[in-house]
Amino acid sequence: MTQARDVYRQALSQQPSPQLEARLHAGIANTSYWLDDYSTAIAEWNTAYPNLEDPAVKSFVLYRVGICQQRLGQFAQADQTFGTVQQQYPSTDAAKRARERLGAKGFTLQLATYANAASADAEIAKLQKQGMSPSRGKNAQGNTVVSIGPMANYAQAMDMKNRMAGELSAGDHCALIDFVARVSNPCRAVLRHGLKTRATRIIPYSPAPR
Repeated sequence: MTQARDVYRQALSQQPSPQLEARLHAGIANTSYWLDDYSTAIAEWNTAYPNLEDPAVKSFVLYRVGICQQRLGQFAQADQTFGTVQQQYPSTDAAKRARERLGAKGFTLQLATYANAASADAEIAKLQKQGMSPSRGKNAQGNTVVSIGPMANYAQAMDMKNRMAGELSAGDHCALIDFVARVSNPCRAVLRHGLKTRATRIIPYSPAPR
């Protein structure tokens, strides 16, 4: 990614047309985003935005700016950006995604989804013994979702995600070995003992209205 970003920057020195220049700035922004360099991504997308021609691309540029702002802890600015996406590009996929992210004030780490509530309770008890404060909820399919958080910023959430990635129980580990033999992606698995999916995922946290 770093090399790709350098190539985009070198191309900017060749005095490209305004349209190509916008695409190059967007390329720098994309690579910066995946390098977790969110400040640079915001600056480059904002530079690219006025000269981008495709409305679908422009809507997602603004949406990605909002995500970067959230990850930098700029939640009020992110809400403004997401609101702009909905106002200027209604009925688009970007607008739908922006609406789902409105109001976030932190991040939670979704650890696993259980079809069996008793298995979820056992996981929660294990996490509590480790000094954590897990929470439980229901997804649209009625399964129990176990999460940790909220955490104040994205860096904290990433640290927790990396920590939890190596803390599967022995039973989960054996089941995942069996799963890897059948499917190339070991991050999601259907397990016999009630664990529907095991996929650590960071999601924005929106406090319930009072």
